[in-house]
Amino acid sequence: MPSVNGKRCVCRVEVSRVEWNCLHPWQRTPQSKSTGTAFVIEGRKLLTNAHVVRLATDIRVRPHGSTRRYPAEVLHFGPDFDLALLKIKGEQEETDFFSEYGKDSGSSGTEPGAKRKKLPQGLQFATDLPALPSTL
Repeated sequence: MPSVNGKRCVCRVEVSRVEWNCLHPWQRTPQSKSTGTAFVIEGRKLLTNAHVVRLATDIRVRPHGSTRRYPAEVLHFGPDFDLALLKIKGEQEETDFFSEYGKDSGSSGTEPGAKRKKLPQGLQFATDLPALPSTL
C-alpha cells in the first residue's frame, strides 16, 4: 500500500536544546524541548529542517507508529536553505531503525521466528523538473 510506505518514510524528531542568552553571554537559557519531522532518504539518512535541530544538545528520532526513540546526530546543516541531514547513531540502532518485525500473521512480531521486513529505501526524488503548461 503506497500510503503505508509513505507514512513509514516520515518520522518524528524530538530535540532538546539550550540557547545562549545574548544579554548575558556567560549564561545559557534553561533547556527546552521541541519536535519536528524528518523524511527517510536514500543512504540511510534523514532529511529535516535546519531550524528543527538548531542548537540541539540531544536528538531522538521515532519512526511512524513506534514508541522507540533512536539517537541521531547532525551530518550536515544548511541554515541558508533551512535543511539538515541526520544520521542514526550506532550501528545496531541504525539497523533496528531501518527494519521492523513483520505483522502479516497477526502476531505481535516479537515472538521467535517472526520475519523481519526492511523499510523502504526512502522517499524518491524526481530527476527532472515537471514540464510547465504552455500559455497561449
